[in-house]
Amino acid sequence: MGEFVSKLFRSKKFQMFLVVLCIVLMPALGIIFINIQNISSHLEDASARQLNSYKLADELRQSSDDLTRLVRSYVATAGKNPGFEEQYNAILDIRNGKSPRPEEYNRIYWDFVAGGIKKPRPDSNIKIALKDLMKQEGFAEAEFKKIEETEARSNVLVNLEVKAFEMIKNLNKAEPEKRDEILKTALDLVNGKDYHDQKAYIMKPLDEFFVLVSDRTRNEVKNLQESLSMQQNIFKILLGITIFCSIVLSFVNNKVIQGILGAKPAQIENVISEIS
Repeated sequence: MGEFVSKLFRSKKFQMFLVVLCIVLMPALGIIFINIQNISSHLEDASARQLNSYKLADELRQSSDDLTRLVRSYVATAGKNPGFEEQYNAILDIRNGKSPRPEEYNRIYWDFVAGGIKKPRPDSNIKIALKDLMKQEGFAEAEFKKIEETEARSNVLVNLEVKAFEMIKNLNKAEPEKRDEILKTALDLVNGKDYHDQKAYIMKPLDEFFVLVSDRTRNEVKNLQESLSMQQNIFKILLGITIFCSIVLSFVNNKVIQGILGAKPAQIENVISEIS
């Protein structure tokens, strides 16, 4: 067995095979490394899209909740604070692309405005409807249909809220004995069972949208992670083979040199040193 290994190591074909294998493996490692970098970049982009999709969908949900809070506050105070209506209209204008979007609009904003901070953050240069932002994000057709359905239902609720605003704004014009009844009707309009039913009706397609986006983006990220893991394993295997071939090739070269000189290079060097 030892003699076979010795002959194998001295074989020029075997040595050439090792050299060629190392030469082939080096660019292969480079290609795999580039693939790993590309997949990692795609994975980062997919994760960013996943997060941004949730942010945009949550903005639609949050804007609906803010509109509800503001119209209820306006009605409950009998219109004594016109700022509630101003904020209400400002939210709709931003959502519909009529006014610039504040910077980092996904963060807390209108709660600060309600607390007396007129401009929590400056406006950006972007004036675009939320629906158009979602189109740019590249939602799947089924997902975007859910968003359109949510928006359409939300607009129906807005009509109810606008009706409540008008009732309160005309409250002082009504006969004094009818004002309490009008106020009660307005309060019921934005707090009653019908309103809550309509609110739940709005949120149903939005919740279904979250499920669709979650499934799509989770699968996208999962596939990229699996591809990345496979490429990393291939890289490790090829790197291991390359290192092994390099070690064997180095060992073979030492054996060849030793066979030519009749001794190990270190021993020859010691002899030369002693002669000198």
